[in-house]
Amino acid sequence: MGCGSSTNANNTENVQDPGTPASSIKSVPVAAERSVPAKSVPEESAPVETKDPNAEKVAQIMALKAEWPDNIAVQCFDKAYYDSLSDDLKPRFLKCLDSGCENPDSGMGCYANSPDDYETFKGFFKPALERYHKVDLSSKVHINNWDFAGVEGLPEDGNLDLSKLGLPELSMRVRTGRNLSKYPLPASMTKQDRVDMEVAMGKVFDTLIENPDFGGEYVSISPGHAKFVDEARYQELVDAHIMFKDMAADPYLNSAGISGGWPYGRGCYISADKQFIIWLGEEDHLRIMCMQKGTMLNAVFDRLKSAIDVVEGLIEGGTARHPEFGVVTSCPTNIGTGMRASVHIPLPNLTADGTDAKAKAIAKPLGLSVRGLGGEHTPIGSDGTVDISPSARFCISEAEIVTALYLGLGQLKAAEDGGSAEAAPAAAPAGADNDMKVAQIMALKAEWPDNIAVQCFDKDYYDSLFDDLKPRFLKCLDSGRENPDSGMGCYANSPDDYETFKGFFKPALERYHKVDLSSKVHINNWDFAGVEGLPEDGNLDLSKLGLPELSMRVRTGRNLSKYPLPASMTQQDRVDMEVAMGKVFDTLIENPDFGGEYVSISPGHAKFVDEARYQELVDAHIMFKDMAADPYLNSAGISGGWPYGRGCYISADKQFIIWLGEEDHLRIMCMQKGTMLNAVFDRLKSAIDVVEGLIEGGTARHPEFGVVTSCPTNIGTGMRASVHIPLPNLTADGTDAKAKAIAKPLGLSVRGLGGEHTPIGSDGTVDISPSARFCISEAEIVTALYLGLGQLKAAEDGGSAEAAPAEAAGGGGDANDEKVAQIMALKAEWPDNIAVQCFDKAYYDSLFDDLKPRFLKCLDSGRENPDSGMGCYANSPDDYETFKGFFKPALERYHKVDLSSKVHINNWDFAGVEGLPEDGNLDLSKLGLPELSMRVRTGRNLSKYPLPASMTQQDRVDMEVAMGKVFDTLIENPDFGGEYVSISPGHAKFVDEARYQELVDAHIMFKDMAADPYLNSAGISGGWPYGRGCYISADKQFIIWLGEEDHLRIMCMQKGTMLNAVFDRLKSAIDVVEGLIEGGTARHPEFGVVTSCPTNIGTGMRASVHIPLPNLTADGTDAKAKAIAKPLGLSVRGLGGEHTPIGSDGTVDISPSARFCISEAEIVTALYLGLGQLKAAEDEC
Repeated sequence: MGCGSSTNANNTENVQDPGTPASSIKSVPVAAERSVPAKSVPEESAPVETKDPNAEKVAQIMALKAEWPDNIAVQCFDKAYYDSLSDDLKPRFLKCLDSGCENPDSGMGCYANSPDDYETFKGFFKPALERYHKVDLSSKVHINNWDFAGVEGLPEDGNLDLSKLGLPELSMRVRTGRNLSKYPLPASMTKQDRVDMEVAMGKVFDTLIENPDFGGEYVSISPGHAKFVDEARYQELVDAHIMFKDMAADPYLNSAGISGGWPYGRGCYISADKQFIIWLGEEDHLRIMCMQKGTMLNAVFDRLKSAIDVVEGLIEGGTARHPEFGVVTSCPTNIGTGMRASVHIPLPNLTADGTDAKAKAIAKPLGLSVRGLGGEHTPIGSDGTVDISPSARFCISEAEIVTALYLGLGQLKAAEDGGSAEAAPAAAPAGADNDMKVAQIMALKAEWPDNIAVQCFDKDYYDSLFDDLKPRFLKCLDSGRENPDSGMGCYANSPDDYETFKGFFKPALERYHKVDLSSKVHINNWDFAGVEGLPEDGNLDLSKLGLPELSMRVRTGRNLSKYPLPASMTQQDRVDMEVAMGKVFDTLIENPDFGGEYVSISPGHAKFVDEARYQELVDAHIMFKDMAADPYLNSAGISGGWPYGRGCYISADKQFIIWLGEEDHLRIMCMQKGTMLNAVFDRLKSAIDVVEGLIEGGTARHPEFGVVTSCPTNIGTGMRASVHIPLPNLTADGTDAKAKAIAKPLGLSVRGLGGEHTPIGSDGTVDISPSARFCISEAEIVTALYLGLGQLKAAEDGGSAEAAPAEAAGGGGDANDEKVAQIMALKAEWPDNIAVQCFDKAYYDSLFDDLKPRFLKCLDSGRENPDSGMGCYANSPDDYETFKGFFKPALERYHKVDLSSKVHINNWDFAGVEGLPEDGNLDLSKLGLPELSMRVRTGRNLSKYPLPASMTQQDRVDMEVAMGKVFDTLIENPDFGGEYVSISPGHAKFVDEARYQELVDAHIMFKDMAADPYLNSAGISGGWPYGRGCYISADKQFIIWLGEEDHLRIMCMQKGTMLNAVFDRLKSAIDVVEGLIEGGTARHPEFGVVTSCPTNIGTGMRASVHIPLPNLTADGTDAKAKAIAKPLGLSVRGLGGEHTPIGSDGTVDISPSARFCISEAEIVTALYLGLGQLKAAEDEC
């Protein structure tokens, strides 16, 4: 647990095996310093390093820096960064640079050895990637995308047909690399790893061979393999450019370790038509390629994509990806897509001098590489044929790479034919047009301060863009440039514009939505669990506010991933999308929950309606107006091709409508008259689930910004929830001015009945909706509407909005002020209370009023118990994101990590874990240890419920009922069996006090939480003992606590020597349990597994053993053991937990301190390695 003081008596950290002598078990913060030894020390000694054994290699690198300016690895080596690494990481890091050190003429000079090297050594790889790929990774992440939708320069018909460029059939090839997640990268593979991987991939190749789309054969050059081919056949395949050459002859790969164990684990899959090949065991685990002679680049690209989908679908454990860098490859030059798309093209004129110098001079500015027919540094063909490919691999999509090849070939062909590359019919507008637009925008900056697009235009940023991106970027600003009175002034043209032009859109979004995106990402969430201000029964019933039935409406927008956004759609795109959506609408019409009809205003459409019917629907507010009359949409291109591809789906009850082809592809809305806001909200959610489930390719999302919409004002949720409410008193002067004055501080917008800038109703009826769309959840929006209406109603009735009994006002300003004053006073007195120390008054003041009390509640435990170590608990799974400005520095302080350069990644796979024995077995007997009591535990919280600190008694009871189905499934499973016992009064599995105490004494059940002041202050012990219980397996070695500090505390324990056994059982059990939980368990994209207490976040894991250390504890204390353990990143405790006695025979509890920014597999390996050194110290003592 760790959030309370060292006197906390709740047993949340240690679970003893049944039969271990009982003692009180306590929990306090544990140090999170991580120092995992690189390898286990032999039993007879535990030498202590007094000098950096890597000093010679470091000195070599520093000497090379001055001599080899083009060696990126050497140039990006930072001695201060190296010194900051833990000792066990230093040699692993330096191994990445072996090739560049031993071959200083290298260009890149480094290789990753493990899939997680790019994250573990991000402080090195990030600047190296930026330097090589010429990208700014502070504002960009790589996104893999094979979809051509929205790709700049793509021909209108989508066909990359070389014959249209006047080219003959050419040899076309597209290849990419993949690495299996469950193995080290080639540079660190043992011979056995390579052999094992070839065996594992054999099943994949067999499946391909049986597939009539592929067929063919697999050939191996691994001695003893069933498909082994002799030297003659191998050479024949090499000569035919089907198989790769002997890697052992390559000094760069030798130095890196990639050619190790040659030729074991090497082979090649060859399709029946010899046009699809997979190399196994070259620079990456897999090099996958398609080739054919022809003119249609799409054909070879599409076949590769289909083949990759098949292959990746068959690989157990999947292939390695990095969340920011994309496909993981051994060499950083290939990371991202791992793709190279190329053609062999004759350029006799440009190579008339016998060299490719002129071709290179023309190709380089086009982003193309020119090579000889055998690769880099090989001769061109005798007829002037060269190999042409785009240079970019990273921060560019797969579809963009092959399109770039097509566009570049057009320009090279023009130059070859005697023109110039500039003269070729490329897709980008002339530079002069760009310059004119830029000049206009710069002139508008001074005159139109409220035009966000104009104000956020940065000339330096524009100049930094590639030339082909500049016109595409400027098109986003067309509306604001041509209509300078715009508020936002920009529209995205492609779903990926928000990422491609993040340097513009991010500050524009921050300015409009008033959010800080350096510390926040948008998270979509329709679940009301944990929403502040939600009535206890969860019902947003307007009648409880004294309101009559009102017209209620909730709408949202969606855009189909496979099409450009409306601003860039051609008329054909619009027509095609209407055809595609026809299947969705037909399905809705056949569904009795929806029914209805689809009407189209697209000439020639089967469901076309005439002008009279269209106008009737417009007048009834069912259909949207003629977009061609809107100057803003016209300038953006959104109204283009009107009325083609436009229509409207209308449900049978006319209360569910989908507009097709308006500002977004889809505008989805539900409306009804009533008082229960949940009804209209829930129907919209159900309808969206149905609709999105039917759309081929899905709808567009951004990983940080949420639902993608054309206009940045709607991004995030795309949602507007509103009601029409009569406010005759507030509008007595005939205007909505007073209503707006009251509504604005509540985060509400007031409009006329026809929308912005339209009149209010004759009876004072206005349209009310929350202003926020972004960095707020869907559930929070509709709750904010409910709470705001309560305050507006109070003001209308003659009171004031402040006086209304609504939670959203941040209720109780005086109470908040008092808490803040207490916290500020504690800062000086309690330097070890992390929550108090990380409280920043300026940050608190920056929060919306409704968030302030929710934030302060997180600190209640540390405020009321100032001797706390951590002093805070999350109340909702999204608190770590909502209050990231607080939790991030608190996590950094406690866990001693820098979260500006690191994210937590959960990983139970031992592949690549430093110090793991070669056979993968963490066998304590090899360390000379007897059978020990071993246990591994972790925590989980269900996504659909608040965290324990904010759960009502009913929440707890409901969760126990929901988990009952999970426990019943475990009980029926012969691998688990056992029973569930509850201490919740009235539960079917209720046990009396005597049985409960028996389970507590046996360390199977947790103690009475109501006795814990820290948990009481946090609210975690609330409602005791309701909703509390324990699942116990038949062998009593697998236990799940329900309703303790986290929803679930899941643990495995057994006596033995094989740590893998207890670890693997826990992993298998968690997979089963999580697979049964409706809605899943809570995760944070950067912080990992969400736990109530920040001390446990990340893995939530504690792995420990009880080990006798009679020599180190000969003085009757654990002081010597702690002194040795601490530098190893281990914690030493008594048998009952922190601050409890050690065993009479010197037995202590040992566990790694780290939970966060370390993987599950690394934690249990660190325990094993540390035990080896402790044992050596014990034997020497």
